[in-house]
Amino acid sequence: MKQLTKIFKTFNFDKEAQEQNEMILDMVYELAMNEIIEKEQDWDEEGAHFDPSTKKVSYPSGMMDLYKKCQQNDLFSIIVPEKYDGFGLSYTLWNAVIELMARASLAFSMFFPSQGLNIEIINNFGTPEAKEKYLPLLASGDAIGAMAFSEPNAGSDISAVTTKAEKEGDSYYLTGNKIWLSHGGAAGTYITFAVTDKTAGPKGLSAFIVDPKIAGSNMEVVGIEHKMGLHGSITSSMSLDRAEVPKENLLGKENDGFRLILGSLASSRIGIAAQAVGISETALQESINYSLQRSQFGRPIGKHQAISFMLADMATRVHQSRLLYLNTAQMKHVGANTQIESSMAKYWATEMAQKVTYDAVQIHGGYGYSQDYAVSRLFRDARVLTIYEGTSEMQKTIISRGALSRAQK
Repeated sequence: MKQLTKIFKTFNFDKEAQEQNEMILDMVYELAMNEIIEKEQDWDEEGAHFDPSTKKVSYPSGMMDLYKKCQQNDLFSIIVPEKYDGFGLSYTLWNAVIELMARASLAFSMFFPSQGLNIEIINNFGTPEAKEKYLPLLASGDAIGAMAFSEPNAGSDISAVTTKAEKEGDSYYLTGNKIWLSHGGAAGTYITFAVTDKTAGPKGLSAFIVDPKIAGSNMEVVGIEHKMGLHGSITSSMSLDRAEVPKENLLGKENDGFRLILGSLASSRIGIAAQAVGISETALQESINYSLQRSQFGRPIGKHQAISFMLADMATRVHQSRLLYLNTAQMKHVGANTQIESSMAKYWATEMAQKVTYDAVQIHGGYGYSQDYAVSRLFRDARVLTIYEGTSEMQKTIISRGALSRAQK
């Protein structure tokens, strides 16, 4: 924690809020490392729930109690503008909070990146009515934010979306199927795409806020995914059957959704990089502790060069990735375009997490393959980081195009 606070100061140019920032980080660290981390193994074993008879989803036992503690401490209001009941603080702080949460539980930390993306998109592109209604709910945490992008045939290729939106009177009616929804069935706002002009390809997509209280039974959970990792986080498939969306819940202009959302994804990718650093920091600490306790050939294995060099590589990779995401977050905070840098941060940090959690299992030897040791879960959880919010391959495509473009200017 001291290391993160020290580094954070060098990236935080908002000196007037320094004391408040440090107070928030201290509080988050205590909550994460004294309460959330104690529940993570139980959440992993229990998993999320889905009742097919009622179409209801629920989180593992005790998760929402700790979510309420985040609400009580106003953690979801950090980047919400003050006029909408937020603090209006920096993206640097917000992503440092994500890292600390991911140190304790990657599954629990999933509440934060999607919340932040809902907040940013609605604040930047929402109508005045939508901002007044939804930003205070997201700031308080009374509404969980979710993204409903992917479809059975539309993953990385968002232009392949087939969900349609039909305008009738003062509302749009959405019909289609969405998959891989984090918090699907539990969220209060869903940012989604739908086709409003089927003749225009990607330029015929519009973005909407789907409110489940308005959509009612026309929006329902079909099932939840049984995943390799992140067992405690809900990942759902949902169907929309003429789900109503009031015209004031259109984001930006009609047929401008593709450009609008792709530009916004850069922010959430910084958060994924922060998650990768958080889970890797825990894997590193678990490895250090084990290497000092486990002895072979008459001394702790951490004293053997083979292991000590692995620890050196792990520590350097984590530190490097932390600097990368914090720098990108600070660029975002001061208004710079970070589309390329965000992809760099996500690509580098999430690939780093694969290596660090892999090495953590290796250092633990046979025990690393046992579910009784945390590194087994960390290895499984970290695997998804290179996939969601754009695969590593997609990030490299974005980075290379950006590098070529910049070189030609």
